[in-house]
Amino acid sequence: MSLVLVVVICLFALSTACTEQSSYVQRTLPSGRTIKVAGVTKMYFKKGGHTLLLRYYTDIDISDMNKLQQEVDDIWQSFFRIDVEKAGIKLAIISANEMPKGTVSMTKRHNFIFTRKEDGSWTTKE
Repeated sequence: MSLVLVVVICLFALSTACTEQSSYVQRTLPSGRTIKVAGVTKMYFKKGGHTLLLRYYTDIDISDMNKLQQEVDDIWQSFFRIDVEKAGIKLAIISANEMPKGTVSMTKRHNFIFTRKEDGSWTTKE
């Protein structure tokens, strides 16, 4: 095999490995806002317990906490709280992520953690 062919194969493999596919499902909330849900994952902890993580792409600047909090509250109230409660889970995370750009992308994200209290109400922290 020639050196040129080896280099071409290596470059193709590298470019394929570094490309992040931005797969998501668009969902329109009752407010009219459209979000891009990248996935919902149930995570288990070593010491017991579990959480439900919703990861989505936002068009809002991650540093604009007021707008981001409004969007996350909309997601929480519209459907995710209901899903979490149906699953009997007491800890949930909504992860707001920038949409990846280019082949190698370092995206910003911010996580919002929801915890269910003994009285059934929910608290949130960033």
